[in-house]
Amino acid sequence: MMNKTEHPEDLLPWYVNGTLSSEEQSLVSAHLSSCDRCSQEVELLISIQKVANEPVDDAVLDMAQRRFMRELNSTSTVKKDKTWWQPVFAAAAMLVIVVQFVVIMNIEQETDSYQPAGIEQTGIVYQIQFHDGVKEQDIRILLQSANASIIDGPGALGLYRVRLDNKNSKDVLVSATHLIQHIEQE
Repeated sequence: MMNKTEHPEDLLPWYVNGTLSSEEQSLVSAHLSSCDRCSQEVELLISIQKVANEPVDDAVLDMAQRRFMRELNSTSTVKKDKTWWQPVFAAAAMLVIVVQFVVIMNIEQETDSYQPAGIEQTGIVYQIQFHDGVKEQDIRILLQSANASIIDGPGALGLYRVRLDNKNSKDVLVSATHLIQHIEQE
C-alpha cells in the first residue's frame, strides 16, 4: 500500500478516530514509529478531537444562540429593504414583452400587403428598345400615358421588359415611334 518514503496523511484522521481496517491501522502505526512529522500531525489531531469533545458551557451556548438570532433577524430586515427593485424589474420585463408582441403583430400585418415573388400579375409583357439619346423624362411620360411599368431592364442588348395593363395601351407605345426603336410581345 505505501512505501517508506510515502506519508499516510490522508489516513491519519481515520487513524485517530479508530475507523481504519486492522491492516491499515498496523501500517500507519509502523509508519508513525519512524516518522516524526506524521507523529506530530497525529498529536495535533488528538488535541483537536479532545477540544471538540469537551462539553460546552450553557452560558456560551445561550450567547451563541442570541448572536445567531440577532444576525438572522438583521439579515431578514435587510433583505426586505433590498427587494424594492423586484416590482420595478417585473414591470420592465412586462413592458418588453408587450413591445415585442406589438412589433411582431405589426410585422405580420405589413407582410400581408406584400405579394410573394412568383405571383402572376395581370397584363401583357413587351420587350421594348428605345432610341439612343431618349431622355428618362420622356420615357416616364410615355409609360404613364400607356399605363405601363418597367419590370426589368435594360438587358445586355438594351431591351426593357414592360408590363401593359391592357391591349389598348400598346397603341400608345406603337405610336411613339420617335422614342421606341423596337417593340415585341413576349
